[in-house]
This record gives sequence, C-alpha cells and structure tokens, in this order.
Amino acid sequence: MKNLTLFSIVFLTSFCLFSQNRQDYYVVVKPNYSLEPLQRTTNSDETLTLDLQDNNLESFFNSKPVYYIGKEFPTAVTPYLQRVYRVTLDNNMHFDDFFDRDEIEYVILLDDEMEPLYAPDDFYGLENANPSSQLDLIKAQQAWNITQGDPSIIAGIVDTYFETTHEDLTNQIIQNFDNNPTGHFHGTHVAGFVAAQTDNNTGIASIGFNTKLITMANGHSINQILLLSQIPGVRVINISWPSGCTYNPVHAMTLQEIWEGSVDYPPVAVVCAAGNGPNGTSCGDGNDYLYPAAYDHTIAVTSVGHLFPVGTNDPDFGMSNWKDVHEKFIGDPNTTHTHNDKIDICAPGYHMTTTTILNGIPNDYLDYANGTSYSSPTVVGVIALILAVNPNLTPDEVRTILKDTADDIYYIPENQPYIGQLGAGRVNAYRAVLKAQCMLNPSTDIDLAIQNSELDSFDEPDTETEHPWHSKDIWVRNQNDGVLIKEHQNPEYDPSNPNYVYVRVTNNSCEASTGTDNLKLYWAK
Repeated sequence: MKNLTLFSIVFLTSFCLFSQNRQDYYVVVKPNYSLEPLQRTTNSDETLTLDLQDNNLESFFNSKPVYYIGKEFPTAVTPYLQRVYRVTLDNNMHFDDFFDRDEIEYVILLDDEMEPLYAPDDFYGLENANPSSQLDLIKAQQAWNITQGDPSIIAGIVDTYFETTHEDLTNQIIQNFDNNPTGHFHGTHVAGFVAAQTDNNTGIASIGFNTKLITMANGHSINQILLLSQIPGVRVINISWPSGCTYNPVHAMTLQEIWEGSVDYPPVAVVCAAGNGPNGTSCGDGNDYLYPAAYDHTIAVTSVGHLFPVGTNDPDFGMSNWKDVHEKFIGDPNTTHTHNDKIDICAPGYHMTTTTILNGIPNDYLDYANGTSYSSPTVVGVIALILAVNPNLTPDEVRTILKDTADDIYYIPENQPYIGQLGAGRVNAYRAVLKAQCMLNPSTDIDLAIQNSELDSFDEPDTETEHPWHSKDIWVRNQNDGVLIKEHQNPEYDPSNPNYVYVRVTNNSCEASTGTDNLKLYWAK
C-alpha cells in the first residue's frame, strides 16, 4: 500500500448553489400551467425579470426577487414531475405567498444543501487498519469465488470531487461529469469502496472488483440522481449525502421513478447512507429519519464495526470497533451512526480504508474513514456482484436478496438496545451473490464444506492450503462462548470444565441444509 495516511477531517464544506443567503423552493404548478419563461433578463443585482405565458403568474413572480427558475426534472417521464420547478428567492419568507395562488398546486421549502456523510473523528487509527478486515467481515473473498464482477455492470455515484487519475480509480471511472477541482475528496473516498481496482498489485482491494463507475461531482441534487439513472448501463447508484430532515413528496416520487423504471429507462437501485448519528450529519438525536435514506424506494445502510472480536479490551484503544457491533465505543450510545426502522441493512462503517488524495499526492490512501458514507458504497459493490451473476433482477428483488441473506447481529448483547433499528442485519456478500445465482440457475444437490484457508476455493482436492489446521472455520474455546467470540484459544485440560469446539460450515449449494447434517471432526494430538 502506498503512502498509507492516518488523519481525521472536520468536514464543514457547504454545497449551496450561491454564495449569498438564498432559498430554494419546489413549486408545483397545476395542470395546464407553466413557469417556463418565454424570455428572461438578468438585472444588475442578479435578479431576473421574467416573460411568462401566463400574465398573472408573470406579475406575481416579477414582484419577487427571483434569482433562478427552471424545471427541476426535465427528463422525468412522470407527468407530475414535469410540473415541478425550482425557484430561488432571497429568503424563506415567501412560502405562504405561493399558496395564495390558484395556479400553484404545491410548494416545498427546500432544506439547505448539506455536506456528505463524513463523521469527524480525532480518534487515531490502528497500525493494522487495512481493507482486508472490512472485506473479510462481509465474506468478500467467498463472493469473489463466484464472481469478480462484470465491467458491463456500472455503479453511479453523485458526490464531490473524484480524482480520476488515482492509480486505483483511473481504470475504473469510465465517465466523469462536472468534476470540481476545489471540491472535497469525499467522492474519491466513496469511489474506492465501490470499485478501487483490485488484484493489480497496487493500493487496495474493493468489494466491487471489476465493477466500473460513472461519476457526477460539483453539487448534490435528486435530479442528478435521475440523470445518472438514465445513462445506459447504470444499474445501481450510491448517495452518501443527505437532502434534508423532512419528507419531500417530489423527491419521493422521483426516487420511485428511478427505482421502478419506465418505458424509456430500466429500473435502477438506489443505495443511501443512513446518517452519522448524534455527533455527525444527522437529524434529531441520531435515530430520526434522514432523507433520502428514509424514502421507500431506496436501500438505507447504517454502520457496524469490523476490527476487533467481541469482548476485546485493547490496551491502547479500549473497547471499541467490535465486529458487527453498532456502537463504535462500546457502552456509549452517542458513538453510533443513525439507526431507525427505515434501515434496511448494515455494513462496516468505522475505521475504514479507501482511496484519497492528500497534499497534492494523487495516489494516496485514507486509513481512518468513518461514516455511513462508507457503509453504503460497500453495499453498492455487493449489489454490483449480485447483478453480475443475475443481471435481470429488479431493485425490489435485489433489496430482498440483501435482507434475506444478511447475517443476524441482534444476538450480540451490545446490539440488543437497537433491535428493529439495524435492518435485517449485516450484509453478507457471499450469501447474497450465491442466492442471486441460485435464483437464475437452481440446483438440488447439497454441498457443505469447511474452508481450510482463505486460499481454499472449496474445490476438492484443496491444493492451495499449506496448513489446513490454521483454518478460521474451526476454533476452540475454553468456555462455552464461541458463538459470540469466534477466536481460537489453545485447549486446556480441566477435569471438571470441558473445552468447546466450534465449526463454521459453508453451504455452497442452492439446496438448504436441514440443520441435522452429520459433521466429522478429526482430532490430532
């Protein structure tokens, strides 16, 4: 890994369209009305004088300090969305005036544009932080035994600046729109989680492996998501930024159109970061809804740890970042990311490694990234693998697969305060990809196996593993706690207290195990 960098960022950038204090509105006109200007003149104070088709509406709007007016979703096929205009005025004091107009059906006061979901944190990183831990937890290597992705499956990302010359991204980003060289590198971080080039003897690996990217920078809007979804080949889109803390029916309808598709455009799955809890970019106290993640036609993702086994009390960092535990610092609910009943699934989101640029160095790597901004692109990469083996799946089917194959994490005592608020559990890339493959090519033979090593692809005979007794799929515990703590201990003889052996069995087939299959355990002394 080159130039592995350890640092923390306080991310305060705002992405408003204008430097002045201005307010955006969604204005929905009634059918047979239009706000499309026949002509517009820009005045010396940057306001507009408008020539509209309807003289009454023209007088109304020219009585306001209008800085911008235009269709928000010009490419949408839903008739309602064609009647939605974005209007920029000087402040939010004009809201009630719109409702006094008979020609106007609905008005929404837009929240200010917010920063991407990067959680500021000054807790310094660990020496062994690298992507292997975050990938190992979600069973990436097992998933890669089935597929290493398909370059024809394209993931879209709308975010900040993308460093397209980065050594791990230059071959992965096939098209980049509106890049903003002054933007924060959040987009570069997110792209690395989805599809940093893998198996190239450079930098880091990513779950998406051979997945390709189309990116959009220099602003965040739901219309950009719509435009990105209409590009041929884009099958899944990541949103690692919030649009606001209140429900917006226009945004909800737009995301529904993207999710369900239309005659002209295929359906596209949208994956959203859920929010960074009480101490990050969020709403309320950290378990309130944050949009767009809380809309029905998205997949909402929150975070769990991936670094230490449950129960670890590290001499330097204490009890923190336990595998599959929602709280970053164990026992402190203020160190969680957002959790609520809109969450669909969890993925690693604390102490993450990804691509970045630092001090002008384009080929750098961030070794301490925190936030659901980084959980959601991990799920996007998994979805790209799912679609690589079964490209005809709909977004509804993809979401169902993710939830049906997620690993249960509610049995962990530290997660029980969040029951029902962490979705279906933690994403399991292998199980998800296998289920997608089985839906396309079902089989009836059962195939149960233990992996001798990370090199073992489950093919027999295993010619790759040098020391099969080092398998992570079998561990001994001196007490009956191996379901929770999956770490090996040397057996110790005690005439009154037995040792316990735990074995992880992987089902490599489409046939479900009965749970009563015999397991042969061979001992050597």
